[in-house]
Amino acid sequence: MHVVLVARDAQRLSDLAEIIARDSSAEVLQADLSTPEGRVAAKGFGSSYPEKFSILDESQVAAQNQTWWCGPATMQAIGWGNDQKRKNQAYWARRLGTTSAGTAITDMVRVVNNKTSYDDESHAGPYVTLDISDFTFKQWYRLMMRHVHDYQAPVVLHPILLKQYYPYLDDDASGHFQVGRGFDQNPGGNPQLGYFEPWDQSKFDPSEPAIGRVQWRNAYRSYRANLDHFQHNVGV
Repeated sequence: MHVVLVARDAQRLSDLAEIIARDSSAEVLQADLSTPEGRVAAKGFGSSYPEKFSILDESQVAAQNQTWWCGPATMQAIGWGNDQKRKNQAYWARRLGTTSAGTAITDMVRVVNNKTSYDDESHAGPYVTLDISDFTFKQWYRLMMRHVHDYQAPVVLHPILLKQYYPYLDDDASGHFQVGRGFDQNPGGNPQLGYFEPWDQSKFDPSEPAIGRVQWRNAYRSYRANLDHFQHNVGV
């Protein structure tokens, strides 16, 4: 496993290492949790957390204004939730160095650390760009729960937008950013991930179905979407 360090914080890395070590001998979930067997295998690994939990105000999120502005729109929601002030996406695009090629996740992490208080000791501590290529689903989902519940801080999700993972899409797309903000362990069903979705295809093509900003979706599919991005990382 590789961690790209964007801030000097030994305790933060220690916390992440603890999550990884705690599940190092756990059974790896190789398939979707759509079967009874898969759900039984996952049962109990989040027993120390509430069944459902979320942060951030659902009214404080907007669709991205440009097709390449998922980074600024994600950062807008994170910043809005932090200080209750709505700065426009152009403001965040300038600070992120966003171009028509998109936004780098290292810049997302840098701006979270520099422009919000989520990097304070009372929250997550300095954010890092974390390679999840070796994570099992259990490790990834535990990381989501811990970050949202224990740190009360959002996760910078970095998936690839494919219809197989996001059924609300009309077409496959490329790399993307979302705001991880909640979990629902959903006993007896598939664990869910709560996130803000900045992409709304109807904004750019009115003939396509609208996509809502507030999403609760199959957590395993979100894990796979983040894992299948060629950079396979998140900002935490």
